[in-house]
Amino acid sequence: MDYKMVMESANSTTNGTMGVINDLKITIGGYDFYVQAQVIENAPYELLLGRPFSILTEANTKNFKDGSSHLTMVDPNSRAQISIPTRERERDAKRRMHCRAHQDPNLHEEEVDSRFQ
Repeated sequence: MDYKMVMESANSTTNGTMGVINDLKITIGGYDFYVQAQVIENAPYELLLGRPFSILTEANTKNFKDGSSHLTMVDPNSRAQISIPTRERERDAKRRMHCRAHQDPNLHEEEVDSRFQ
């Protein structure tokens, strides 16, 4: 890791990276991709795939009425189409469950917390 850069977040804050991992292999939907990954100390996510990855894989997201979504990508080597369901971040799901617990007297806070343990 030697190439460092400054990354700007969606909320306009900036973080310096620790460096880059070249040709990091990630597997999505059974297909291997090699990415150039910038490393950020204490990032609030495990892996953030940005615009270069979306362009390379021609990524599209389809949202459904039930709140679910699928990410569809094209393998740049084989041109195979890959479609995978996405999942919401655990903290967002927990927050929604806590809101429902306050609205529904039959759903208790302890039950909400136990679902995320």
